[in-house]
Amino acid sequence: MEEIEEFEEALNQIKSIAKDSTENLDGYIEKVAEGEVKLSGGMSFLAVKSHTFLSYLLGMVIVAAMKVGGRSIENHPVIEMLVENRVILEKIKPLEEAMRYQIDKMVKLATGNQDEEDEEAMHAPNLSSLVEGANARGEEEGEEDGEAKVYKPPRIAAVPFDDVVDKEAEREKRRDEREKDRARRSSAVRELLQEFGDRPEQIRETAEVGNSARELRRMDEAKKQYEEDYFVRLNTSKDEKRKRRDLKRKARMEELGGGDLRDLVSMTERINEKSKKREKERQLRDSLASQQMIAKKRRKSTKSKRR
Repeated sequence: MEEIEEFEEALNQIKSIAKDSTENLDGYIEKVAEGEVKLSGGMSFLAVKSHTFLSYLLGMVIVAAMKVGGRSIENHPVIEMLVENRVILEKIKPLEEAMRYQIDKMVKLATGNQDEEDEEAMHAPNLSSLVEGANARGEEEGEEDGEAKVYKPPRIAAVPFDDVVDKEAEREKRRDEREKDRARRSSAVRELLQEFGDRPEQIRETAEVGNSARELRRMDEAKKQYEEDYFVRLNTSKDEKRKRRDLKRKARMEELGGGDLRDLVSMTERINEKSKKREKERQLRDSLASQQMIAKKRRKSTKSKRR
């Protein structure tokens, strides 16, 4: 019973909408017949879209009529026509977005809503117009005697943003690929030597292999989650780039060597840090010694001058 009531309500809505559409269409046909609306000289792209969409709607009406009449739509030619029209409508969506600016301009020109400033902004600057505009502004300023005007910001036409390739990211990517290829070749050579050599097979401790890779993945996921939550693009600082580079290097070394090689890497890094620290301390001592030497010479020179 409820389904019958819903069906009757849907039919009444269809009748009402069809009546309104018919009245609007009749009025439009009268305008075309009287010459108020011109159908020639428009954009062929929009004409193709309108005809395709109309054909698609007619096909849908045919399918609905066949289903209401209890007839089968299997292998009916209208189905192939619907699929073809739907594919065309889907394919022209990107073209319509790309031509949105031109379409809006044409619609404004056709309806008479195009501003003079917008029309002038569509063309290249004319030097004579610039000179005339400067003279006209000078005359207006002289007539108004310094009367205050409302500031009108210049209209800027929309320009699509072209994504700039980050050269640093490209270099980092190429460097990573080269190091991965080198590591892959060395791993293959080591496996061949281990398989066909006379030495016994070595078993390495690999319980913690991949910690650096997991840390790097965790950083990337946290950054991605933050950007998706707040709709912002985070800039990568120098410290973060250095940390990511070190983590990538450690991850590659862990893949190659396991636990013992990782210990060797950490020990090498500690030695390098200590050597850098000693070098800084030495430079600081040399700087202090040179400053003390200069101060002593200045004191001697002042004493000799007093004598």
